[in-house]
This record gives sequence, C-alpha cells and structure tokens, in this order.
Amino acid sequence: MNCTNVNSSRIKTRSTTTLLALLIVFLLTTCILNQTLSTNAFPTQTTIPIIQDISSYNTTATITENMIMAIDAGVSEMVQTAAWRKLFSDLNLPFNIPQCVKNPTTSYPLSNPFVGMDTLNVCYEIPTDPWLEIYKQGGDLLIPILNTKYGITLKTKHYFLNTTKLGYFETMKKGVDSGFCHIITSAAINTQERAEKVYFNCPSGSSSLAFLRSELDNTNSTEYFNNVKTLNDSRAIIAVFGGAYFESQAKSFFSAARLIVVNGGFADIWPYILTKQAHAMIGDAVDVSSWLNSNKNQCQRCFVSIMGSPYDFSSFTTRNYVKNSGMVKNVWNDIPWIALVVVLNLLITSLIVL
Repeated sequence: MNCTNVNSSRIKTRSTTTLLALLIVFLLTTCILNQTLSTNAFPTQTTIPIIQDISSYNTTATITENMIMAIDAGVSEMVQTAAWRKLFSDLNLPFNIPQCVKNPTTSYPLSNPFVGMDTLNVCYEIPTDPWLEIYKQGGDLLIPILNTKYGITLKTKHYFLNTTKLGYFETMKKGVDSGFCHIITSAAINTQERAEKVYFNCPSGSSSLAFLRSELDNTNSTEYFNNVKTLNDSRAIIAVFGGAYFESQAKSFFSAARLIVVNGGFADIWPYILTKQAHAMIGDAVDVSSWLNSNKNQCQRCFVSIMGSPYDFSSFTTRNYVKNSGMVKNVWNDIPWIALVVVLNLLITSLIVL
C-alpha cells in the first residue's frame, strides 16, 4: 500500500472539511452580524400614524405584570435623568419636575419581560405645541434604559389616538387596556378616580390650570367674565376639552356657566376663541400661553389667567395586565450574538481536529 497516497488523501479530506467549516462559520457570522446591526439601528420615525377609533381596535397582545413593573421602574429612573430635565429647559417650560417617590413595589423583574417583542408602542393624543416633543421623548428616553437593563434592542413606535369619540381619558385608557399601547406618555393628570383605573408612573412634570379669555364681550367698557368669579355666570360660554381633567375642573369652578365640551382636543377648541363663539376656554397653562403667544395678532385683547392649584402629570400603563406572567426567562435572548459566534467557532474547530 502506498502511504504517500493515503496521506495525500487524508490531507485533501481535511482541507475540504476545513474549508467547509470555515464557510459555515462565515455564513453564520454574516447572518448574525447583519441581524445584530439591523436590530441595533434606531431609525427616526418621521410620521406618526393616527388610530382613529381605538375602541374598535382588536389585539391579541398580552400585557404582563412584569412588563408593567419594568416600565414603571424605567420611568422612575428616566424622569430623574439630566436628559429629561434638559428637554424641559430647552423648551423654556417654567415648571419643576417633581421628585419621584417610588412605590415600594417598583422594581425591575429579574427576567426580561419583553421576550419576543421588537417594539414598545407609545401612544398619546394629537398634541399642541410644545407637548409633542415631550410625549415622544417620554418613550424614546425610556427605551435605552430598558435595553441596557435587559440587554435587548427594543425600539419605540409612536401612535396618535383620536379622542373625538370617547374623549381624552377614556381614549387613553382604552389604548393601554386593549394591549395595543404599552404606555401612554401624554401629560395625564393623576387623580384618585383615574388612579383606580390605570397604573400611573412617577410624575414627569407639573403645571397649572388656566383660562384663556377671548375677545367676545371683551372691551374697555365691559369687565364681565375676566376672572374666575365673574366667569361663573349663566351668560358665560366656556369651551373645554371633553374627558380631560379640565372638563371636571370647569364643572367645579363654573357650575353656572354654559360649557361647550369638545372631545377632539385643544386644536378643535381654538376656533371657538378666534371666532368669538366662547368667552373663555379652560386648559393647561402651558397650552394656552403657548397658543396665545403664537396668535396674539389675531387675539389682541385675549389674555391668560392662572387658576386653581398646581398639579403633577405623568405617563401611565394598564391595570388590565396578566398577573404572574412573563416569569420564564428566555436564555437565548440574553446571550450576546458575538458569544454565539465564538461558541460556533470552537465547536467547528474541535470537529476539524477530530
């Protein structure tokens, strides 16, 4: 038997095996790295879709208790960051960010509760300036905190919820209760009644109630309807955002006045001021002040007056979650892709040696 031919045959076989193994490693590495690069990319969402009627939206999504806990812990961390405070400073908003007093049960679950999820749906109403940037950042600044905590690559997906049918709060509540929205980052005001229906996170800001006086019956010779006391009159017409905190406050402060309830939001209320169909509107001090600053040339005798006590606002999630779910840890999700590549290399190398 020719030993030279046998050795040559063995060398060729080993070379072929080595090349095949290297090709497998190359293909696996390419696929894994491409997936990693694609999941680590965070493209800017240029357009925000509108859910016209969330009440008719059917979803099979399940919100677990662990997801609620993780989001709550993440928000409590986010609202104390320099980035969040800088956002308010850059927008020249005057109010303070309250100190977050954590709920005793607020803590991150040990296991990743977002297994199998690519995006976190962030929802809010169609806002007026300057709230859009605040609502967006409420989701975008939260995601890196959750990703770092669990070694994942969630991205945000933003949605507007049309409030025309149900009013503000019921629309937002339906958004999270349906499972479609994972969090509402709107500036929702925490009241005892609302807190029984949704899960409020740490306060993300504070503001005050105010009324915006229109030019209707507003002349030098009349002093009617220019303060809280005189607005509480059967002749006074006041426009208010339906389903919002402002509606309940308007009913409380101005029980004698005629209220025009507009479910569509502040954007649908401004025309009542400009066309002199209402003597005043009730809203957030930031909203009404920002609008008047931009429209003073069309509303020269209009003015803003602060009323009531300051209040905190915050994001919220659902109370309609599945208890004790999401406890099984997906081990593969927690192993970095690069580590998998190394393991594959070692396995194939050992096969070559054998």
